[in-house]
Amino acid sequence: MINVIENLLDITVSNNQEIPISQGFKLLSNYPNPFNPSTNIRFSVKTQRSITLQIYDLNGRMIETLIDKIVSPGEHEVQWNTQNQPSGIYLIRLQSGEYFTAQKISLVK
Repeated sequence: MINVIENLLDITVSNNQEIPISQGFKLLSNYPNPFNPSTNIRFSVKTQRSITLQIYDLNGRMIETLIDKIVSPGEHEVQWNTQNQPSGIYLIRLQSGEYFTAQKISLVK
């Protein structure tokens, strides 16, 4: 399981580190965290770009794709509703091209 988490947080960026500003996107803290039954996930982009925002469990399984599209510059927010998900730690993964960042979130039911 540790290797799966390392692969999700991988070499480019590890948890709680920001992508270099030159990459032009940033994953902001979700709120609330811990949460039940939903949380708001925020991110910002400097320029129009293709973004993929996904949720993973700690076994490395992709749970849900929240966004997979081109977004305009600025701050964006999406809500993740966890109606059928068990309590636990999940990973938010924000990717644009070959660059990504991730952060841990906690669902408590």
